[in-house]
Order: sequence, then structure tokens, then C-alpha cells
Amino acid sequence: MILFMYADVYIGLVKSEKFDYDLPGNNICYIPTRAFPKLEGEESEYHWGERELYWNLWGHPKGKQVEWGCYVIKMTASEIVEFFQQDKYKDNVYANFLAKRVAECLNPSESYLITCVES
Repeated sequence: MILFMYADVYIGLVKSEKFDYDLPGNNICYIPTRAFPKLEGEESEYHWGERELYWNLWGHPKGKQVEWGCYVIKMTASEIVEFFQQDKYKDNVYANFLAKRVAECLNPSESYLITCVES
């Protein structure tokens, strides 16, 4: 049997019906709700850039672990855009995609969570 880890990076809501950033984590399946839905084909198109982001973001000093396989970094939408526009991500198609989606879809002054989750 071959097992492999699925790593996902997305923008999550700070608080929703199933998740609250301010409450203690480490519960099974306690992960943020997506701020916007995944687009059709997004997973296959951006897979390798997403995996690179996952490993770069896991353990980030401004983040916290909320579940055994979920790490989040809280930032405003404008900070998220700036974060993904850093030079180290300039060639990462998925980081560029997320920056564009956040800029187009989310309130720049509202806080969201860069979410790294594995399953």
C-alpha cells in the first residue's frame, strides 16, 4: 500500500459556524472554512506551487497550529497580498493566483487566515 500526504493551502475565515481562531485548537477536523471556493481545475493547475507554499508556511513565526494537521497565519487581506508578492514567491504560480484572488474577492482591511492543511 502506498500512502501520500495531500497538502492544501487556502485562505480561510477567522470565524465561522465550524471554526473560531480564538478558541483552543488541536481537535480533529477543526480547520477554517474557505473564504472563497476552490475553482475547477485549481488543484491540478497549481499543485506544485501549493506544496512549496505549504512547506514554507508551516511553522511560520506569526502562525499557530489549530489542529494536528492544520497551521494558520492570521493577516489582513492586504497583508496577505503583500506576503504572496514577496520576491521569493514571484515565480510561484499558486502564490500569484492567491494574491490575485484575495485582492479581487476580500475586504482589504478584514483579517483572514492563510491556512496550511494536510490530510
